[in-house]
Amino acid sequence: MIFTGIGDEAGDTLATQIAATRELGWNAIEARNIVISGFPKTNLHDLPEAAFEQAVDALQQAKVQVYCFGSTIMNWAKRVGDPFETTLAEVERTIPRMQRLGTRYVRIMSFKPGDDDDRTPPEVFDRVGEVTRRFLDAGLQPVHENCMNYGGMSPSHALELLEKVPGLQ
Repeated sequence: MIFTGIGDEAGDTLATQIAATRELGWNAIEARNIVISGFPKTNLHDLPEAAFEQAVDALQQAKVQVYCFGSTIMNWAKRVGDPFETTLAEVERTIPRMQRLGTRYVRIMSFKPGDDDDRTPPEVFDRVGEVTRRFLDAGLQPVHENCMNYGGMSPSHALELLEKVPGLQ
């Protein structure tokens, strides 16, 4: 059995996240946002390369595995009408970083709904489907977080998303 938690819930710095993980007796973390070497709190896929490598070194030295990559891909701060190239760039940065960390799972979302939306626009399924395919093609498993997004509007919205996006879990 693997016990893990979202690291930045314990603190902003990677050192604090690692310390909390070790204090719990765990050896895995869900990495999302970190502060390292003077860089502001940033998601792992947005860190400059040198800071990312420092994070990898710190995790390896502590023998803490990144079980899941808590990305900001298609999160509640983004709308389906935003340029899709921005999302695809996040995916393309995330894939090699997950591979470098030996991480299999990536948490994604499905864009912030409009204030009056009661159903999911077809483009959401297309975009989430493309992101899912890219991760699956790289041997990585995307999992959907039901939080303030189309897939999180209700249980039926979540089921519809899973039905229309093969491979998403």
